[in-house]
Amino acid sequence: MSYFTIQDAEQFTFFRIPKVLFTGERYKDMTTDARVLYGILLDRVSLSVKNNWVDEEGRVFIIFAREEVQELLGYKKDKVIKLFKELNNIDLIEENRQGLNKPNLIYVKKFIEENTDQIQLNQWKSEKPTSRSMKNRLQEVRKTDPINTNINNTYKNDIDNSVSQSREEKPKKEKQPIRTTTDRQTEFENIKLYFKDKLYLDDLKISHKFDTKLIEEIELNILEMYFNDYTTIKGERKPREIVRSALMKLNNWHIEELISKYKGLTIKITNPKAYMQTMIYNIAFENDLSVTNAVQHGMSIGY
Repeated sequence: MSYFTIQDAEQFTFFRIPKVLFTGERYKDMTTDARVLYGILLDRVSLSVKNNWVDEEGRVFIIFAREEVQELLGYKKDKVIKLFKELNNIDLIEENRQGLNKPNLIYVKKFIEENTDQIQLNQWKSEKPTSRSMKNRLQEVRKTDPINTNINNTYKNDIDNSVSQSREEKPKKEKQPIRTTTDRQTEFENIKLYFKDKLYLDDLKISHKFDTKLIEEIELNILEMYFNDYTTIKGERKPREIVRSALMKLNNWHIEELISKYKGLTIKITNPKAYMQTMIYNIAFENDLSVTNAVQHGMSIGY
């Protein structure tokens, strides 16, 4: 029997699987097979970079047919399909169909390190139901207490909590640090994860499997509203801090109601995005989880 030496180990190539997929709370329910597949797909990204397989938005994609995965892993077709679905559901990959029997374009998405999620939401965590069952959650008493976060301190123009200081005590304004693209990307991923977990979006996609596209559209609009300087609601520009305050009130019951209301619309909408953002803003303030008649009337004639 021979043993590895330092020189021997360097002769081999390896698939690298991120440690966080085994240790991170976010990925604790992943199957080992899905972790292995992600490591293989991650390895393919470097090959795509060398081949310059990049779309018009600068995103690297890979082409890895299901049949190739079957042969590599020795799994049957159904098993491979299930693994890809698992990676899609946990937001580690995204696939674009090309049609005409061509393989999908696969975008391998970044995994989230535990120490990069700086959003501390103690009250939110304490209010999360102990059961992950959507049916059980809907039977619980709705909680409306405000959520204390530090999210609103992320941009230079946000409200300064020290405004209550007197002018004599107020220190000289310091030059704001330049925000890099990496900083903004990290912040975006953190906020996206926050709303995904708080609103139970993955659970909603399971319980409303035929409304997945609608739920994704709601999520995108929430993120756009959060990061925009202002959002126009019925012709009135609402500043970022006001919009964020509304978004922080949202919970999964609101999203359930949004899905129901939007699917039940009978009026003609010429600007779906503006209509949905108005619905999101208004429903956050509705104690009875319904959009007011005034909003529906305004949207029907104004958009």
